[in-house]
Order: sequence, then structure tokens, then C-alpha cells
Amino acid sequence: MWGWKTVERQVSPSVSIAGARERLGAEGFEEQSGDSRHATFKRNGTRLTTSGDRTELEAAIAETDSGLVLHLRYGAFVLFDTGDLEQIADELAEKLKPAT
Repeated sequence: MWGWKTVERQVSPSVSIAGARERLGAEGFEEQSGDSRHATFKRNGTRLTTSGDRTELEAAIAETDSGLVLHLRYGAFVLFDTGDLEQIADELAEKLKPAT
């Protein structure tokens, strides 16, 4: 799989949208836009590009009737994915669940 790969996670139950904003901020994401029901974020990734930069990650969260939906993708066109996008999405989805 290559290109603009997107990973989606349904988080239910989840924290509120405000709580999700705080938790993503604590994970190094900077909010780019949003309103009371959704938000988009960016942060530097972990993989180096051929130019020596880090591949940016883009995250989007949206409130649904049953919780939150999380979309995560690379901020650049990529030729292949090493599996880290799936792993990061799983980790972020766990952080968006309420504390037990």
C-alpha cells in the first residue's frame, strides 16, 4: 500500500472532544483547525525522509454518536508504510479512551 494512506480508528467509549484535544496536545500534536465537533492536528513523525526531515503526521478527530473517530495519515505522499502508522493509531486510540 502506498500514497496517501489513512488509518481510521473508532474510539468508543471515548473522552470528550475537549479531552481529546488535550491528550493529542500532550502527545506533541499542534491543532491546525477545528470547531466544537472536530479538529485537525499535525506533528513531526518518527521516520526520516531522504532530505533528512521527519515525515509529518496529520491527525483528525471527530465526535460521533458513539464516541470519537480518529484518522491518521502521513503529511506527505509516501511510497510505502513500515507499519508504524497502524501502531501510532492504536496507541493514540488507547489514549482517547476514558481512564478506568
